[in-house]
Amino acid sequence: MIDKLLAADIVAALSELRTLGQDGSNPHFKSRYLTLQTLIEGVRPILARHNLALLQPVTADGASVTVTTTLLHNTGTEFSSALTLTATGPATPQALGSLISYGRRYGAGSLLGIVSDPDADDDGNAASTQSHTPVVTPPDGFLDWLDDLVSVSDTGQASLKKAWAESSKKHRAHLTAHHAEQWESIKSHAATVKVGEAT
Repeated sequence: MIDKLLAADIVAALSELRTLGQDGSNPHFKSRYLTLQTLIEGVRPILARHNLALLQPVTADGASVTVTTTLLHNTGTEFSSALTLTATGPATPQALGSLISYGRRYGAGSLLGIVSDPDADDDGNAASTQSHTPVVTPPDGFLDWLDDLVSVSDTGQASLKKAWAESSKKHRAHLTAHHAEQWESIKSHAATVKVGEAT
């Protein structure tokens, strides 16, 4: 279950992060695709304004590395997602470094709804042969709708199901495709609310 204060600040931060990679006035994001460095440098000050910090600890097991991307709130609560990658060749330091770089970029992008492409300045392409993936931006009104959905979850499952059924198909598709863990947390929270005891 995601904490209400954490959820509110994540939604607020996402409303600013949606412009990354598209805002030509931002010197860090003049291109359609983001390197790990520009992605991290761009998101950190925005997250900080909303009481959030981005952490990405790494663990390794032979030829596999796991990057856990966590949004830590100043209340001590957190929201995280883990990505495990395995080297296709020898587990050299360079190969493992490539996996870590790739995992950090895609882990952060996935958690924040920003999909970045392997960049020529980064050796992430050694970790995967995946083709260029464009930046994914939410449909118009998505963030306001998500904020409303979080609020509705406070009134229980029945209300959440009704709000979901009445929602835009585009909004529902974007949430389930790019924010599945957050949607599961919203549903889990609604399931804990007893009728007549909504907060």
